[in-house]
Amino acid sequence: MLYYVKKASIEDLNRVMEVIYEGVEILKSAQIPQWQDENIPPREVLRQDILNEDCFVLVEQTQIVGVAVLQKEPEDNYKTLDSGKWLHDSQNYHTIHRFTISPNTKEKGLAKLFMSHLISEAYRTGGRDIRIDTHQKNIVMQHIIAKFDFSECGTMTIPIRDGERLVYQLLL
Repeated sequence: MLYYVKKASIEDLNRVMEVIYEGVEILKSAQIPQWQDENIPPREVLRQDILNEDCFVLVEQTQIVGVAVLQKEPEDNYKTLDSGKWLHDSQNYHTIHRFTISPNTKEKGLAKLFMSHLISEAYRTGGRDIRIDTHQKNIVMQHIIAKFDFSECGTMTIPIRDGERLVYQLLL
């Protein structure tokens, strides 16, 4: 089976949103409050991610089966942690957001493939400090993060309902 990663184009937006909504359903079925109700990543945000060339998609043959954002600007929500501290406190880091894989993929291990690409892309563009966060109940994402040797650095709260997040950092 052919898999590859590319930057999303505006023509991909409808499928990007479909994959996001598949992720919403996965989280909902697992009773994880992340990405629920008013906190679903909005179409306009994903559109802007694409226009900023920060949105990447994982493609199986010709079908988009994964979505993630690799943001190169500092994340406002990461300025102050509720607990813990960053391994290296810098304003020069990349952040991975909105990471999801379609449940309809034909092979396992695609999250690892996709995350590897995002880390490589961060490195290629000068990123030696990569950060990511997830909800405390999102054990699957925590497992993926741990496979890549991210260090858990603490917690933060984003200004949304159920906004408590675990934060992680990877120094390359």
